[in-house]
Parts: sequence; structure tokens; C-alpha cells
Amino acid sequence: MISKREKLFGAIGAAAAILLFTVIMLAKNYQGCGIIKSKSAYENESLNAGASFDRASGRMRSSAPRAMAAAEARTDNAENIAADERKLIKTGNISLEVKDYDSSAKAIASMVSEFEGFILRSSKYVSDDNYASGDISVKVKPAHFDSFAARLDSLGRVKSKNSYINDVTEQYIDLESRLNSSLRVEKRLKEILSIKTKNVKDILEVEKELARVGEKIEQLKGRKKYLDNQIGLSTINIHIDEERDIVTGSYKFLERIRYAFRGAVNAFISITSGLITVIGALIALSIYGLIFALILAGIKKFRKKQAD
Repeated sequence: MISKREKLFGAIGAAAAILLFTVIMLAKNYQGCGIIKSKSAYENESLNAGASFDRASGRMRSSAPRAMAAAEARTDNAENIAADERKLIKTGNISLEVKDYDSSAKAIASMVSEFEGFILRSSKYVSDDNYASGDISVKVKPAHFDSFAARLDSLGRVKSKNSYINDVTEQYIDLESRLNSSLRVEKRLKEILSIKTKNVKDILEVEKELARVGEKIEQLKGRKKYLDNQIGLSTINIHIDEERDIVTGSYKFLERIRYAFRGAVNAFISITSGLITVIGALIALSIYGLIFALILAGIKKFRKKQAD
């Protein structure tokens, strides 16, 4: 037989179980609305952008199959682009021997202005025998590259010349695709953040993800701007050497005497400075030796007094 107390405890347990079940169902229904529902929509948008949302960590994670398929599609698009629409970075190098460095440098500056370009950097060196050499890097439009390079040939003797093209079409398309995807994700995150909710944890997670996506967008924009600058202007690196006179056995005799005299003077100065250094060291050692001898004499004198 079941006692009245046992029946009472059983009834209380059943009531508690029903109440707990009711609370759990209400909580689930509440989570199905508001911010959680928006997260589901955000996941669908993120998947369309080539990524998925991790509920446990609140961060984006890669969708490998979709990413691989997207990469293959971008590669196919890059291969199908017409030659005149490809993204190319052209660079040239030329080494010249000229009669006068300064006049050649001025001519190059004038040519750069004529071709609507600019000088990126310039440097000049003068040797001991008064011959100048230097390097000048210029930027010109790709359409003017060949014409500008041909004009450089007329400045002097061409010692070497080469050019190469870096095709960044696939890289550029991939960059644009990733940038557009990140912009769509940023837009969706801002929509989620605009939804009114009192759940602080959800707000912090979305703000954290929004900051990460924003940083990624800035990096992609910076890289795209760099490629646009490289594609829009070609680089030509110019090295210039002045012609050197052919020296015969009797040519510039006085010049040779001058260099020989300069070498003798330099040798004399070096030897004299070395002797001065040695004499200074000997004087210092003598002073230290004298001090040491005085200390020893004092010690001996002190010991002798102690013995007496």
C-alpha cells in the first residue's frame, strides 16, 4: 500500500517536472525570435559569401568546398579575360653610358614631363677621378612605355636593356571578390547590430566580428589601391655612367703625379698618427709604472718600520 506521504511527494515531483518543462519550452520560444533569428539569416548570408557562422565561438569560419569552387571560378574568369583588359605591371631597366651626366639627367627630366610621368627617385655619385654615375627611376603611363624607352636610347650608348611584365589579373579578381564578400558581411553585421535587443553578449559578439571584418576590408582596399597604382603607371629604372677617357702611357702625367703625391701624404699622415699613438701609450705606461714603483717602495718602507 502507498502511504499518503508518498502520494504527496509523487504529486509534488510531477508538478515540478511539468513546471520545469514549461520553463524550458518558453525559453526556446524566446530564443527563436529577435537576435537569434537574425543570426540564422546572417548565417545564410555568410554562406552565400563563402563563409559560415560558428554559434559556439561567434566567429566566422571558412567553408572549404565553397571557397575552392569560388577560387576555381575566379581562375576561369581570369583566363577568359581579353588581352587588352588584363591587369599588367610593366617594368623596364636600361643602362646608359653618356658624355655628361648632368645634361643627360636634365634631358630625362624633360622627357618625363613631356610624357606626363614623374621621377620616383634619383641618386648621383662622383668618383675620386671626378666621373659621375647615378640611378633614376621614373613612372610613365603603360601606353608611353615603349616610346619613352626608345627616346632613352638617343641619350648615349646603351650598355644593357630589358623589360618584363607581371600579370596580376587573377590576383586582382580574387582581391575584388574577397573585398565584395567582406563588404556584404559587414552590411549584414550592421543590420544585425541595429536590431533592438537587451542581450549584451550577442551585441558584444557582433561588434567583435564587425571590427574584425572592418579591419580585413581596410587591408583589402589598401592592397587593391597599391595594385591600381602599379598597373596604372609603369616603372623604368635608368642607370647612367659617364664616359671615361682612355689613358695612355704619357697621358695625364701631372694627374698621376698628383695622385702619387696625395698617396704619399696620406701614408705620411697615417705613419705619424700611428707613432703619436705609440708614444702616447708609452707615456701612459711609464706613468703607471712609476706609480706602481712608488707604491711598492712605500710598502717596503712600512714593513721595515714594523720590523724595527
